[in-house]
Amino acid sequence: MCIGVPVRVISVSEDGLTARVLSRGEEQQINLMMLEETASINDYLLVQVGGFAVEKIEPEQAQKALALIAAIEEGDYHRAAELY
Repeated sequence: MCIGVPVRVISVSEDGLTARVLSRGEEQQINLMMLEETASINDYLLVQVGGFAVEKIEPEQAQKALALIAAIEEGDYHRAAELY
């Protein structure tokens, strides 16, 4: 089982193989080679360990996952359970 983290695309390389993304307030570069569809600016992607995007996800789904991660990090397990 792999854990993915939602990120938002802020730029895509000319060759479409990598992208700069915002992940929890920090920029990072990810690899798009495992993604089946084309990524565009403002898309949300699910990124797994190693920096590989594996799936495009809906913004609502990304926001819910990010809220769940934040609740767990803050130790608010009651809120995390409600979000899950």
